[in-house]
Amino acid sequence: MDKGHSVINTSPKIRIIKPKRLEKEGSVLLDIEYVVRDKDGNEVSRKQEYGDSFVANFIKILFCACMKHHAPDTGSVVTLTDTSNTVRTGSVIWAAYNATGTYKCNALSGNDDYGLLVGTGITPTDINDYALDTKIEEGTGAGQMEYGNHSIVNSTHDGSSYSYAGITRTVANNSGGSIVVAEVGLVCYMDWDSSTDRCFLLIREVLGTAVTVLDTQTLTATVRIKCYC
Repeated sequence: MDKGHSVINTSPKIRIIKPKRLEKEGSVLLDIEYVVRDKDGNEVSRKQEYGDSFVANFIKILFCACMKHHAPDTGSVVTLTDTSNTVRTGSVIWAAYNATGTYKCNALSGNDDYGLLVGTGITPTDINDYALDTKIEEGTGAGQMEYGNHSIVNSTHDGSSYSYAGITRTVANNSGGSIVVAEVGLVCYMDWDSSTDRCFLLIREVLGTAVTVLDTQTLTATVRIKCYC
């Protein structure tokens, strides 16, 4: 077990092993599952682990959404760093007021600007991370993967102790070689001052066990945010 991770199982049929040290009242966890399939859709491997790698942008955007905070043009109390490593200040989070179709993480196929993204980087997560360490780019060239559409994991609860919601996406390796996926990120897209689109990293998790995806195989990654009460 790596620090901050609890690898649950690596068999095709997952056997849930609850990390008791993490699952406690008031905790918020990342429940990450990744499934590799061959070109015929047959399951090759399945792994699941818990992580806790929310970055600073996560709580800032949550604050803005909940408080409908609209920072003044000068002296802004909220600043976020977008995926281009540019600090954004001024009139933040227009979406909290009257814009529609914002706060999105469900990019369409072929889009690797936002949504659930994968990478090869192994640098430990830092609270100030603004992008994946080494994002795997969209495409079929060497070291590239093809990003599919997203599916939403609907809000679910067990009726007593926890609830969760999440997002899932499949990426295909048609690069001609193997690719080792070592990190997963979730990037949010939003309007900025009602006219300019920006992308902000919310989650970056370095996997406890990296996943090798062979040529012609696919990787389906699912990230759930799980809250205990």
